[in-house]
Amino acid sequence: MAHALKLGDKMISINLLPMTLVNEPDAVSFLLDEIKANALVPEQIIVEFTESEVISRFDEFAEAVKSLKAAGISVAIDHFGAGFAGLLLLSRFQPDRIKISQELITNVHKSGPRQAIIQAIMKCCTSLEIQVSAMGVATPEEWMWLESAGIEMFQGDHSVFQS
Repeated sequence: MAHALKLGDKMISINLLPMTLVNEPDAVSFLLDEIKANALVPEQIIVEFTESEVISRFDEFAEAVKSLKAAGISVAIDHFGAGFAGLLLLSRFQPDRIKISQELITNVHKSGPRQAIIQAIMKCCTSLEIQVSAMGVATPEEWMWLESAGIEMFQGDHSVFQS
C-alpha cells in the first residue's frame, strides 16, 4: 500500500480515542497487523489521541502507548489544550508530538494570554523533546507569530502559507 500510494517518507496519521487502546482487546496487535498487511512500516505511522475523552484506566493506556512506541509508531496528542488532561498527559506518557488546538491558535497574534500559554507549551515541549505543530492556522499574522514562537509545523488554510 505504501508503495502504491507513493508515500515515500511521508507519514500517515491515525486518530483514536484514548480508551480504544484499553477497551478494544488486542488493539495494539491489531494495529500492528494492519500496518504489516498494508505494506506500511510502523515508523510511517502517527497515532493521534485527543484530550476530549477522560482516560479512566491510565496505567493500561500508558502500557498500550509504550507498546506502540516500542514498535516504532509515533504518538501524538491532537487538539492539545482543548481537553481534560493537558499537561498531565505530557508528564504521564510523553508523546512524540502535540498539535496545539485551534482554540488557542485563533487570533494568537492579538491575545496576550494565548501567547503566554503557547510560549509555556513550547518551553515545556522543548525540554521534553516533543515536536509541536499548530492546528487551524487561518491568517498570515497567526502563522508569523507562531513561527516566531518556534513552531515549525502547521495545519490550516493552505493559502495562508503561500507567498
